[in-house]
Amino acid sequence: MVGVAMARTLLRVMRGEFAFYLTEGSKGGKKGGARWALYRTSGYGKIKDGFVFVNSGDRARLLAMTNDGERMDACQALFDSKKRRAYVRRCEIRGPSGRWEGLAFKPRPQECAT
Repeated sequence: MVGVAMARTLLRVMRGEFAFYLTEGSKGGKKGGARWALYRTSGYGKIKDGFVFVNSGDRARLLAMTNDGERMDACQALFDSKKRRAYVRRCEIRGPSGRWEGLAFKPRPQECAT
């Protein structure tokens, strides 16, 4: 996802140690529009299990539900039915360090803040 802006959380459903988050992001470019992703965490938010992309029909169906039990079951079914993508931490700068690092740019942080 190139040019993705900050995501906005539309929905959060929790049951026990598991939680689902439906987020809306935008994809840059001419034909860019809203994209929705359903994230799952376990261990009370400590373990990020991954995410799946959601289409507009599934998004509308999840937002129309009022019962959290039904939402949780629907999120789990949707998460199991689609191709799961791994969660990758993006808070670090990737790639080799350049020669201007520390002079023109701030040095890279040693640890990522969670």
